Amino acid sequence: MSYGDKLSNYQGDCSILLGRYSMFSDYIKEFAQNSIGDGLDIGAGPQGLNGKYFTSCDSLDGCDADTDVVKSLSKDIYSKTFQYFLGSVQRLPYDDESKDFIVCSCVIQHLSNFQELEVGVEEISRVLKTDCLFYLMFKSGTNDTNLTHTNSIYNEVRTFRVFHPQDVEHMCQRHGLRILSSETLLDDNWIPYSCLIFSKTQK
Repeated sequence: MSYGDKLSNYQGDCSILLGRYSMFSDYIKEFAQNSIGDGLDIGAGPQGLNGKYFTSCDSLDGCDADTDVVKSLSKDIYSKTFQYFLGSVQRLPYDDESKDFIVCSCVIQHLSNFQELEVGVEEISRVLKTDCLFYLMFKSGTNDTNLTHTNSIYNEVRTFRVFHPQDVEHMCQRHGLRILSSETLLDDNWIPYSCLIFSKTQK
């Protein structure tokens, strides 16, 4: 699913009905407060709305699967921008263990299956430094199934791939990512989300 047609009306934030915070963006703000060094925002989305919260880091790169979305990413926020298809055979343009933190918010719900997710996580683990953090937010549900709902902002029926947080956690562990925190929240479309934060373990 592309967001290239939503550059002008992208829903970048929403209210939280159940959760620690009142707004969706509060979760990424909390993570950003302690993010230092060189980071990567995978699937940054139109305008890269999460990027502006990362003011304490040395640099932040941004990527997305859609070329129009990549063009919309601000050069004032992102040091480097590029097209990247998470879950494909494409490798991220970085050496092993070169990133201090990685963010992947509301991206994996656009993948086709759990196998693509595992390919993407393996690549993320490759470029993440030992003891550094990976932020993963996604629509959750019965693992590797479709969720269809009507979005009132876009006035359209949308279908996403959802994953169960325990299945995601166990898979990430196989690729050297240790769970630090796991939270469940409910957005204003009555859709459950999981917010997982991992640390890269020693090889």
